[in-house]
Amino acid sequence: MNLRKIHSLLFVILLASFFACKKEDDPILDDPDSRLNTYLENSLQTLTEAPYGYKATLFTKAEKTFAFFMQFDKDGRVSMLSDFDGNSAVKLQSSTYRLKALQRPSVIFDTYNYISMLADPQGSVNGGTNGQGLFGDNDYSFLKFSGDSVGLIGNKNTSQLLLIKATEAEQKSYLEGGLGQSRQLLTTFMNSHKYPYILVDNKKIALAIDQSSRQVTLSWLEADGTTITNLSSPFFYTPEGIIAPFLELGKNYIEEIKWDNEKKTYILTVAGQQIQVQSNPTPVFPLVLQFGFKKTYSIIGTNNNTLPDGVNSTFNNLWKTVNTNFTSSGRTIRYIEFKLISENQATLTVYYSSGTTNYIADMSFTYTINQNLLKLTDPKRDFSNGNWTSRLAQLSVLEDYILKGPFVLDWVSSSSSKVTEPLGGLSPQSNAADFFYGYLK
Repeated sequence: MNLRKIHSLLFVILLASFFACKKEDDPILDDPDSRLNTYLENSLQTLTEAPYGYKATLFTKAEKTFAFFMQFDKDGRVSMLSDFDGNSAVKLQSSTYRLKALQRPSVIFDTYNYISMLADPQGSVNGGTNGQGLFGDNDYSFLKFSGDSVGLIGNKNTSQLLLIKATEAEQKSYLEGGLGQSRQLLTTFMNSHKYPYILVDNKKIALAIDQSSRQVTLSWLEADGTTITNLSSPFFYTPEGIIAPFLELGKNYIEEIKWDNEKKTYILTVAGQQIQVQSNPTPVFPLVLQFGFKKTYSIIGTNNNTLPDGVNSTFNNLWKTVNTNFTSSGRTIRYIEFKLISENQATLTVYYSSGTTNYIADMSFTYTINQNLLKLTDPKRDFSNGNWTSRLAQLSVLEDYILKGPFVLDWVSSSSSKVTEPLGGLSPQSNAADFFYGYLK
């Protein structure tokens, strides 16, 4: 079943759950027991006569979506896989189920299984809220049988469960660890592709996939050049990739995000069109949109006395000189930071130590940022104390550098796998190869 049909079935479920509240509109509860028994028998037959089992999707009120593979037998047992975690994706679990008339004819999972984990009230089990878990359910009312699909709704938390008959090939893929492989493949891809994006009408749209929150987000820059729009959807895994059922691109839903083993990347399918996921060496949007006082980042700096690995800048040699100057004077640099401390004031601070005592030496500036151009004026030594002047013999080359502005503010890429956090840099407008850089904080 394609995603459009899934959305249609979701709509049917929502309508059915609404009308189920009205007893007078419920023919099942008004009919004799014999009809109810027949309905349960037919439901059991539908569940057990799917020769290759069901692929299932569970939508919870916690705004998370989970995938399952289920195979029901006539002896009241169901075999199950789930994309909840790496173990449940590959370890086939057998538990019991039964059909019974509760408020409506229902299937009850009456021994603890992967579905029960989502209904577990202990947040430590499923990462949900203590007392509620992820708002899953252990028993579900039948709402709709439609061709190869069964729609159900949770009797307590109204989570929505969709069962779709699996093909022989799909069953084989699930049972051979396809869900687990899909989870691991996505982890590997996201670790090695820091800033994935898709290209639509020559516009880069950032693609973020957060496996811990199970969210996919598309982000793009609006025509005004400053507004970033985000659109998110929960996702679930399939043996071929992932599906984010509520993610739209333009006026169309994205049908799937599928791994292409030949191209070694993911392919988005939307309205019959295939769009390849590409990777940027730096974030897609200009740094100036996120760097500023009280913005996402306001600091460019290091974590120790070395600059981040894998970056080629002539500033590297200058920084080695500053380190040598301090070492020769019996002192050690701890780290350095350029920081915007207000709407118009910035500081450059060198943190260092002498013996077991820590010190700082800093300068202050008035700054302006116009588009991506940073101008520093009114430089003053010794913003916090007199240490910049005291250490001027060691810091003079750094002072000369910071007075070279104006600077172009931009992202910095690293060739090192050790660098996993975003880097930013200040490039003198007169010499783009001589940029100061560090981790964005």
